[in-house]
Order: sequence, then C-alpha cells, then structure tokens
Amino acid sequence: MWPLQRQIRALTTYTGAPGLEAVPGYRSENWTFNNEVAGDFVVGPLYTSTAVGAYVPGISPDQVASAGAPRVAGARKPDPVRDVSACVEECTGDPASLRVQWRPPASSGGLTIRRYDVVGTARGTTRTCTVPAGNDLQCTFGSLDLSQRWEFRVRATNALGASATTLMAFSYALDRPTVLPSREALAVHWSTLGAAPADASGVHRYTATASPGGSTCTVAGLGSTACTIRNLVPGTAYTVRVVRTSVPPCSSQQDCDVQVSTAPASAPAVPQPFTHPGPPGGVELHGPFPAPNEGIGVKWAKPTDDGGEPILGYTATASPGGATCTTLAQGRNNAACILRGLAPGVEYSVSVTATNARGTGPPSGSTTLAMPAVLPGPPLTPLVRASFGSVEVNWVAPDSNGGAVITGYTATASPGGARCSTDGATTCTITGLPEGTEHQVTVTATNAVGTGPASLPAAARTPDLTAPGAPRSVELTALPGRIEAAWSAPESDGGSLVTGYIATASPGGATCTTTGATLCTITGLDDGTAYRVAVAAINVIGTGASSDAGEAVTPRRDVGGAAPVVDDLPLQAVSIPGTADSGLP
Repeated sequence: MWPLQRQIRALTTYTGAPGLEAVPGYRSENWTFNNEVAGDFVVGPLYTSTAVGAYVPGISPDQVASAGAPRVAGARKPDPVRDVSACVEECTGDPASLRVQWRPPASSGGLTIRRYDVVGTARGTTRTCTVPAGNDLQCTFGSLDLSQRWEFRVRATNALGASATTLMAFSYALDRPTVLPSREALAVHWSTLGAAPADASGVHRYTATASPGGSTCTVAGLGSTACTIRNLVPGTAYTVRVVRTSVPPCSSQQDCDVQVSTAPASAPAVPQPFTHPGPPGGVELHGPFPAPNEGIGVKWAKPTDDGGEPILGYTATASPGGATCTTLAQGRNNAACILRGLAPGVEYSVSVTATNARGTGPPSGSTTLAMPAVLPGPPLTPLVRASFGSVEVNWVAPDSNGGAVITGYTATASPGGARCSTDGATTCTITGLPEGTEHQVTVTATNAVGTGPASLPAAARTPDLTAPGAPRSVELTALPGRIEAAWSAPESDGGSLVTGYIATASPGGATCTTTGATLCTITGLDDGTAYRVAVAAINVIGTGASSDAGEAVTPRRDVGGAAPVVDDLPLQAVSIPGTADSGLP
C-alpha cells in the first residue's frame, strides 16, 4: 500500500525494456501520488510513459533497468487468441499465399496486449510474422507450398509474457466443391478427402466463401456437406472455396490445437436473377361442358422455372374475346380452371400464364378448340301492321346466330297458325286471316342446327270487310242516244278488292257496268231528255254507296240525219261530285 502524498523522485531517462505500462492514479505534478493505489508490487518503477519519465518509490535511477516490470493485483498473461482461421487465394489473390487471421483473447490478463506472434511450419520450413497491438489481426504468408500440411501457432503477449499457443493446422483435405447457381445464391456441396479430426468433440464448422465479394455461408457439424451463399449479384461469375475449422475444447491457459482444412476453389458459377416464372406447359382443353359448368375446361403443367419465387397463381386466356379464368397456386385444383362466356361456333386459342411476386411470365403455347354451333336466339319483338285478311310483319335479327349463318325466318300468327317464311329477309306478310280477329304474331330464326326460340309476341287485329265507298269525281258526256260516264275509285275499298262498277241513269234506270274500269257508256237514252247518272263500286261484300247524281245532261240528235246540234252549241261535259247517296229514287 502506497500512502498518499509520498514524495518520489523523477526518472528523466530510461534504458530498460520498451513498451512500459502506464499505471492509473499517478500524475507528474509536484512529483506526488494523487491517489492511493493498492496492489502486490515488486520493486521497480511505475511508469506513465517514457516521454514523461518514471516515478520510482524509494529506489535510485540505477535500479530502474533491473528492477523488473510492474505487477498489478490480479495481472496475468493473456488468454489464448480465438477463432484462428486461414484463407488462401480468395482473400490474397495469390494461389501460393495464405492469410492467417484471428480474434483477440477473451482476456488480456489485466494488461495491454503488446503484440501477436505467428509461427508457421511445414516439413522443416519455418515462417514467422509479428503484429504489433493495434494493427489488423492477420498475417499473410507468401510463396508457400500449400500442397503440404502447415501448422501455424499464434500467441498474444503482454508485459507479463506470452499466452498459451493456439495452433492452426492447415491442409487441403476437402475435394473441390460443387456449386449449383440459383436465384441470387449459390448452393455449395462438398465431401471430405482426408481423415476427419481425431477429436470429434469441440466446435467444427465449414465456411464457404464466394469470390469476388467474400460472401459466406457457415454450417456447424463435422458431418455437414452443404450450405448456400445468398445475396449475390446475378450475372457475376463466382468461385467458391470451402474451409473446415475444428476447434477442440481448450482452457484459457492451455494450448489450443485448431485444424483448418480447405479445398481447391470451385469452377466459376453465375447466380441467376429473381424474375417472373416461365411459361406453363402441356395445356389441354376439355369440353365444352353443359350447364351449370358450361364452358371449356383448361388444364396445364406447372412451369419448369418458377423464377426463384413461389408461384402465386395462373390465368388462362381465350382469344378472340379475351375471356379469362384464374386459379390460386395454393388451391387444390391449382392447375385447372373453366373458361366461361364463350361464343358458340367460334374457334378459340387458349394460353396460360403463371404469376409470382416478380410479375407475370410469358404465355404457354396456345391450344385451340372450336365451340359447337347452337340454335339461334329469338329475334326482337316484331313490328306488325294489319290489313283486311293479312298482317305485314317486320323484325330485327337475333343477337346471337348460334354460331352458324341464319338460313331463314318464319312469322306465325295465332290462333290459326297462319305463317309466312323468308330465306333471310326480315319482312313478310301473313295472309288468309279472318277479318275482325286479333292475332299474336311471333318470329323464329333457323340455322344449320335448327330453329331457335320464338320472339316475344306482337298483337295485330284484322279489320272487318265492308262494301266499298262511293266513287269520286264523276264526269258525264251527252251524245245522241247515250251518255259516257267516267269516275275515280273510291277512297275505301271496304277491305276487299273492288271487282266492278255500275253507272245508273235516271230517269229510266238505264245502266252500264265494268269489271274494274272507271269508264262506261249508258245507251238507249231518249234524245232531248235530261238525265242524271250515279256510279257505285262493287266488292265481295256487295255494292257500295252511289256517287252523287249531280247535274243532268241531255242527249240530242239533228232532224234529217244531220249531225246532232244542241242549241247550236257544242256538246258539254258535266262533272258530278261523288257523294255517299246518289239521291235517285
């Protein structure tokens, strides 16, 4: 125990061993202790640094060099260095070089580590390396014959001496690894050529290192033969070296025999990028299926390349039209689906794509299947126009022809079933219908498969037949003994064709008739007598109303056979307007 404020003598020069330790609790001011420092000290100096000097309690400067190093309570030599390993070409760039690397001891013994010493031996050849404290904990030995077994002994040294030796034995005891590229990774496999370490206890691990970059994978266990190096750059050529490190149990004050075995570097391997999956294969089409699963069944095989990511789902697409069906990869029927909504009579080409987290891949090869034609759909509700005994029908083609050309239409009136048909035209007239009857008219379309369902009905009522109306615009021309009458057809034929006309003169009731012409001559009339003429039309119902008799005209003849003269004036034509009632008695 050193008392407080004890005067000491400064040492201004020093010729002893370098690397002296600083002892906490001392300062140079006033050449005194500033703290009480307890410990088991041997006689000798307590140093802060060689630049400042030493503070020596009660001894002369002559004793400094021989007094020995300071000893702090509990101080000891360092523990052995840890995790000694070796790497060759992948970290040195030289196939004849080897780098030994390690971690510092678990304990420095209470004093600062001054240096590390490495000694390598192989069949009488010795190579050494010293690493001062504070430098990278590694030594590189060049120009080595690595076909031999090398032993490297590593020690740490503090002021009290060197640690126990950690021995690393290095040899090529593994075969060249096999490397299988995958997505941004390399799967590494190896086997042992030489004998396994005699002591199977302790820690045994394999480390595979990829070059360039130095990415590694490590697996524990003496019997391990594979690991995967991940997070590599796609498209880069890597070589891989495998190192086995075996560390038996060893204490802090015991030499530790580490064995390192390695193998030649692998052949170059290039990791692949993660990407979308490849195309599915073996697309098959089945069907068409009847309701309720009507459509085409699609089956396929999974892609040979999933792009490095799990397949999430599939999509089958039909062309033309773009109808699709999808399925999730985790489903039970994950390689099949049904395409619905396809048009009949159309040949479809179907392909399948797969999707993962990176996107949707290219489509599979396409497979074709023709949907069979079916019956056409119903035409739209027809437009109808009724007349006497007939109905004119017009319609629009159905939305679907059933996949085959429509070859004809049929319009049917009910009751009765009268009909008309076309070879594709969308209008026709149903005839022979009874008068005054309401009919429901429907239209059907026909294709190569057959006749489809009927349209919605349209109602039409045929009118009742009547006698025709009165002829119009009657004109009379008086001639000797006769009258010529001309007229226009009536506005209404009564629903039936006008088959003839009758013109009647009064007084007397002389007539003339026609079978459709609108002109006739009434003969056998008395000259000098004024006559009125009425005209009536005739149809299947009978004779209709007569026209208005109008103004009278008088036939005349000259005496002695000369040409007839009426008041020395020329003959006159009289126009008689048509009326519903002739006015004749």
